[in-house]
Amino acid sequence: MANLKLFVRLLVKWNRTARLVAPSTLGQIWLRHIHDSAQLLDHVPENAGKLADIGTGGGFPGLVLAIIGAERLPKTRFILVDSNARKCDFLREVCRQTGVHATVLQKRNEELDPLEVDVVTARAVARLEKLLGMAERHLTDGGICMFLKGHGFGDEIRAAARNWRFQFDALPSRTDDGSRILLVRDVTHV
Repeated sequence: MANLKLFVRLLVKWNRTARLVAPSTLGQIWLRHIHDSAQLLDHVPENAGKLADIGTGGGFPGLVLAIIGAERLPKTRFILVDSNARKCDFLREVCRQTGVHATVLQKRNEELDPLEVDVVTARAVARLEKLLGMAERHLTDGGICMFLKGHGFGDEIRAAARNWRFQFDALPSRTDDGSRILLVRDVTHV
């Protein structure tokens, strides 16, 4: 909890210049950002060797998972990917001050070599069809995607199914009745 509180303090401070989250959401930071991200931890397989958060921005959900996962998933390696230099500087500073071990990659997703991870996460990055294209090449066999999706998740699933084959579970979000956690597996492009 101490590391999450430190993360929040740093986020509020850095948000003035780095635009890590919308200023209008700072008053709801614990529910809207921290708890929303943390709910994914219950779905990360215990044997996950590597987890990559694509488009992590201010560290959601990836850095939150890395902070909590330091104790709950000590064998999991966390990779935070974002193309914005200032946001990556922030992520590195939080890791330094909290002592959390996470790799920060300042690259666009298409510039990355395949990461070969067991889990890909994303929150507020793109529609599902695009996310599947971003994530598929990074997954190991049997890997899963965990995407936090808002009220339009059903439309996104139907649109993605036109060009992708995948299995999924749409689990209720604990932070917003109309939102879902999409657990996606067996992803192939058609």
